Amino acid sequence: MNNIFYLTYRDKLLLFVSLLFSTLSFSQLKIDEEKRKNFYALKNEYEFSVNFSNEIGEKMIAFAQDDYEKSMAYVILGENYYNKSDFLNAVHHLEKSLNFIKKTDSLDFKVRVLNVLVISYRRAGLISESDENWKLLKKISSQLG
Repeated sequence: MNNIFYLTYRDKLLLFVSLLFSTLSFSQLKIDEEKRKNFYALKNEYEFSVNFSNEIGEKMIAFAQDDYEKSMAYVILGENYYNKSDFLNAVHHLEKSLNFIKKTDSLDFKVRVLNVLVISYRRAGLISESDENWKLLKKISSQLG
């Protein structure tokens, strides 16, 4: 074969091993167990709280270490603003949450974020954004079964 892009089995294997090594070496997220413990303690506190202050969500942002946790913290802030009828701030924080959750494979949590975001858009008078995200919510919900 006279192709300059032709790779032998050995070349492919070396390329695979080097890519695997570089991925494992340079892209691993360093998890601080103390931060993780604090993050989930705050999450549990929020779930049993009737207080809609932003303090818990802001602390969670400080302890969040990955995209899922960041999304969770921002959705809590967004829900707090929604519960205070501050729909524009709710939208702002929920959009941040959606941007983080898009980087993960968590469809369940994406549905939660989109659900509150669709309602917040509508309550803020942003009807076209609400309709657009409603279509996305229906599409993702159908993937869940």
